[in-house]
Amino acid sequence: MKNFNADLNVVLEAVRKASVKITKDFYEVEKLQVSKKGVANFVTKTDLTAEKILIYHLQKSRPEYSFITEESGILESIKKDDSDQAEYKWIIDPIDGTFNFMHGVPFFCISIALAKITKDESTILLGVVCNPVNNEIFWAGKERGAFLIDSLGTQRKIRVAAHNDYERVICATHDDSNSNDKMKKYLSFIHSRHSKIRIFGASALEMAYLADGRINLLIQGRLHLWDYAAGLILIREAGGVVRDLNEKDLGLNVYEGVIAGNNKLVSEIEKGG
Repeated sequence: MKNFNADLNVVLEAVRKASVKITKDFYEVEKLQVSKKGVANFVTKTDLTAEKILIYHLQKSRPEYSFITEESGILESIKKDDSDQAEYKWIIDPIDGTFNFMHGVPFFCISIALAKITKDESTILLGVVCNPVNNEIFWAGKERGAFLIDSLGTQRKIRVAAHNDYERVICATHDDSNSNDKMKKYLSFIHSRHSKIRIFGASALEMAYLADGRINLLIQGRLHLWDYAAGLILIREAGGVVRDLNEKDLGLNVYEGVIAGNNKLVSEIEKGG
């Protein structure tokens, strides 16, 4: 890694460039070109264009870094750095929450993480989640904390909510079709304690909101790496925990489910659910 601040600035520039295109298309939603990738899984021309913008700016500044992207798949680096034994990968979702985006619902985001891959371990070094419509950028660096740059350009540190008052808890989840037995038990447990359950439709932005204390829990089924990589470091650097449904700390693998929140709340649900 060349320099954390330099890498952060590279990502912020790329995100802001892509946000211009995404926001323009959001306000012209009736003109969107939409294709179907699978069952209830869509991609718009904006997803593809935004990803190209992100790759162009990141690759221009960091040609030795490779990519894992939702739309383009795996892209190798265009310049090898033999002086460093580690491999650095950008993990990109150009629009997390495409279904919301294509319906004119302003709950979606750009999600970018930077991972360091060595023979012995894989680590997220940097995560950025941007809501283009609200002009909010959440970012976190390993052992550097988590922060929000608001629409006025002001930056503040963010933290997960510390309370475990279930009647004040908002839990973000998926629809029932993505639920497994453990997830259903957890949701039943918090529902019995009068917590509020919400389906927002954009995992990365939900994780950013959790890091900022706006929601308290996230209980979801199978997520892809680009859905959670940036949110993973945001939550952990904001003082929270992210575990799979086998009660193990989540890593750079695809698991069958995820639970996240403050440690006390998550531990209680794991025991009670």
